[in-house]
Amino acid sequence: MNLNRFTKVCIQCQKEFKTSTQDKDHCSANCLRLYRISQRDPATFKTTVCEQCGGSFSFPYGNRKFCTISCREEYYKKKYEEDAATSKFRIFERDNFQCVYCGDSSLDGKKLVVDHVYPRASGGGNELFNLVTSCVDCNLAKTNRHFTEEMTLRLWNRNQQLNEQRGLMKDYDVLKGYFEKAYKAT
Repeated sequence: MNLNRFTKVCIQCQKEFKTSTQDKDHCSANCLRLYRISQRDPATFKTTVCEQCGGSFSFPYGNRKFCTISCREEYYKKKYEEDAATSKFRIFERDNFQCVYCGDSSLDGKKLVVDHVYPRASGGGNELFNLVTSCVDCNLAKTNRHFTEEMTLRLWNRNQQLNEQRGLMKDYDVLKGYFEKAYKAT
């Protein structure tokens, strides 16, 4: 066993590191990768425009959409927040800003939330036909309990018809498949 340890300086990041072999020049695999990239001919780099900030950048290989990690994180954070807010608003709008269980609305002083007809805890998804507007009281009373098959199908059919009227969902086969999966398994 070789107990000799050599102290070297990484040729990429200039930090000291210890190694058992004298021929090692990089402190990590990442520094080795970055060093190899830096040795490539910049003329072969692909120039791309960042989808977040619009700046152009070059990268030696692969398809990159963002110039930095922070641009990528900012882009997806903003996209997720916009999608979530839009979806929630669409559910509220579809249901006329009223709880589908008791009929109360925010005008009656009730706080509205989005509820899953078939609970997520039981495998229910975030498809538009499985989401309804509910007041906090009804949502807390329902918790993760199931409705009867008849009630669930009635709510899903109602949601599907309203979604089609508003152009939100056109594929009724997805709903049928989901229903069969959800209730044939129980």
